[in-house]
Amino acid sequence: MRNIVVRADASPILATGHIMRCLTLAHALKVQFPNVDIIFITNKLPQNLMMRLTQSKIKVILLPFDIDSENWQQAKDAKATIEAITSLNIKTLTNNKKIDLLIVDHYLIDWQWQAEVKACCHQLLVIDDLANRKHLADFLLDQTLNRQGNDYALLVPPSCQLLLGQKFMLLRDEFTQLIPCAKKKRAQVKVVNNVIEIKNILVNLGGLDNTNFTETIIYALIEYKKNNHNLTADIVMASHSPHASQIQAFTAKHNWLTLTTDCNDMANKMLKADLAIGASGATAWERCSLGLPTLAIVLADNQQLVNKNLTNQQAIVNLGAYQTLNFNNIANAIALLESEPSKYKDLVSNCFKSCDGLGVQQLLARLTLPRVTLELAKTNDLKTTFKWQSNSEIRRYSRNTQPIQYDEHKQWFLSSLTMKNRHLYIICCENNKLGILRLDKQINTQKITRYEISILIAPEAQGRKLALSAIHNIPKTFDHCEIYAHVHPDNIASQHLFTQANFIKLTSNSYLRPAYTPPTQ
Repeated sequence: MRNIVVRADASPILATGHIMRCLTLAHALKVQFPNVDIIFITNKLPQNLMMRLTQSKIKVILLPFDIDSENWQQAKDAKATIEAITSLNIKTLTNNKKIDLLIVDHYLIDWQWQAEVKACCHQLLVIDDLANRKHLADFLLDQTLNRQGNDYALLVPPSCQLLLGQKFMLLRDEFTQLIPCAKKKRAQVKVVNNVIEIKNILVNLGGLDNTNFTETIIYALIEYKKNNHNLTADIVMASHSPHASQIQAFTAKHNWLTLTTDCNDMANKMLKADLAIGASGATAWERCSLGLPTLAIVLADNQQLVNKNLTNQQAIVNLGAYQTLNFNNIANAIALLESEPSKYKDLVSNCFKSCDGLGVQQLLARLTLPRVTLELAKTNDLKTTFKWQSNSEIRRYSRNTQPIQYDEHKQWFLSSLTMKNRHLYIICCENNKLGILRLDKQINTQKITRYEISILIAPEAQGRKLALSAIHNIPKTFDHCEIYAHVHPDNIASQHLFTQANFIKLTSNSYLRPAYTPPTQ
């Protein structure tokens, strides 16, 4: 991979999370591909974010729009983005002026923007966590805890690879590297007279905190400190927060309160803390990775699902929406948790279970899957396919588990090549034939056409995710059809395969990829 463009924004409405998680991914891509060119295309950014990008040696192209303006339009943004991409002076840009990868992380952008800009890139990765609009992506990343493929089944084309849930949570290296230290520290938490010793509390409500709810939390900490004289607290916020100067003046009056703006050491602050009070945004995964119990607050609608899922996982104390809270609610919640050591320890354990810190590596592995092609089977594939299908391990999960004879296979194979209702493909990778993908028509009416899929990977090529790549490369002529998969109940690998490949689980042994209707104006 040689050139990557990121389209993301930060603003008082959008906050800073989109830029920050794209920056995390950009750092990982630079490590994976040392010679890659990465360019961010964005609207005007807060100074601290521009500094972060500059320090990371990432070029930034600014678009001439106010992203929070009522006059902003997807069509204008798409046109400006295309102009920015085509004007890039990248030595490694291919002759057809396409970049290798376009990453889009933006709540205001959907398939209409993507339809215009997709011609400028070989692959499109969309980062989302709302599952409320259609995309034309090749990859879709949603790191929401317990996110399921069903949520996007009708929102992306069948060729789109879904990268969902905690397995793909994007964390900066600074967090991943501290996980062993965090596990050791949390295991040594002190309990005195059946009370958890809380010495340091971390307060962070995201990049901006437009509501100035940080001030309410500070009042709560002042109230709580009356009964915990050893308490210290770290307040973290952005320098461009509209209330930063107000909080600065407030914390200056209390030597046990520390305010950090534009924090570059968040992982160590989380490691140091015994408890966090924070929003249910992207930093929730960072806190979980370091096993930090949190009193979680919902500051915006898009945080509700994260808050709900972490509550169900028993990985946070859910305080609910900020509008319903006052400083007494928060002070009482701290005191209550302090008096429940078993609950505190359960929070620590469930935090670690919610985020293992390996999401970036998982994403890079999927972005670099081997590229496969599907070629219609020919008569000279007869002996090779017999060798595969007669393998005892492969037949183990077949409907017919009995050994197959060559003459039997020959008759089946040659007839398959002439059947109108059967499509037999050879899976190829790097000029090697490595498997079979078969589609058999089951139902054909005016309303629905359904095919049953069968897939086989040569024993020597298994474990390389070739089957997943093959499914995503099924010809687009089948997009309007349902594709059904029957899976042996004991075949865990195949169950996982079809879940990854956008199939909906119908029963314990059956999966369905719904017919896809492309979006229209």
